[in-house]
Amino acid sequence: MSTPISPKDFLSRTSSSRGIQRFRTAQWNYVATVRKATAVTHSCVGKGSLVEIYLITENELKPASANYLFIATDLYKFCVHRWDVVSSKLITIYTMRYPLCPHLAERQWNYCQGGTICRRPSNYYTVALYSSQVRITIIRTLDFQEFELVPGSVVNTIILDMKFLYGHRPPTVVVLGKKLVGGRFRFGVKVLEYSDNDFHVRAWEHLPGYIVESTLLIPVQKDPYGFLIMAREAFSYVQETGLKTKHMGSFNIKAYGRFGTDTKKHSYLLGDHDGRLLLIE
Repeated sequence: MSTPISPKDFLSRTSSSRGIQRFRTAQWNYVATVRKATAVTHSCVGKGSLVEIYLITENELKPASANYLFIATDLYKFCVHRWDVVSSKLITIYTMRYPLCPHLAERQWNYCQGGTICRRPSNYYTVALYSSQVRITIIRTLDFQEFELVPGSVVNTIILDMKFLYGHRPPTVVVLGKKLVGGRFRFGVKVLEYSDNDFHVRAWEHLPGYIVESTLLIPVQKDPYGFLIMAREAFSYVQETGLKTKHMGSFNIKAYGRFGTDTKKHSYLLGDHDGRLLLIE
């Protein structure tokens, strides 16, 4: 068995055996990062992609016949992999690249988000991808056909983030966006329900002026309507009965993770663009 390698040697730029060190380090399940020019971005250390795995536990849904892994990247690419138990290999069964709409060709699509939408009574589920310019692509996992939705309720809105909320029978999402009003951007959130092959507005709320530069939504478990809005200098807990805000230092939150098993208390570990960590409860 190989001897563990010290982090100092692993991070050395001049080491002639750096590739071997990486291999040995991987065997020991170490995690090491370069100390310069790194940041926590989309649940990764460094400029990486976000990989999210969604597990559906609705009783009305039939279990999938295979284990699928859905991967979406910031470079407008999407692919589906299937794990083959017999050969112990990961097989690519579907890939796509988001085509740019002609009238949006000059605009930047700066974000992509994956999620699950349950459509009844057919009992199949889909993966929804959206861009910052109000274009939602639905990919049906039954036959991997794709179709588009452009919700009229968020037209002329730049979408900053979208998350699926917990505890709703009709699939429900919360959308964080901004509109240009009177020469200034105004931030707001909308709660949309998915039914009859379209999104319908359930609630809409403009954010207070001090919640500026909001970039991230965090759905709260055990709270069907609750979610957090992360901004530069504050975060807000939104419930159906109102909104509570707490100020913090200047953080550009990019990643989060929930920990703890206490159902009465929600604890989140946040990571910002500069690699700093923050704990909120």
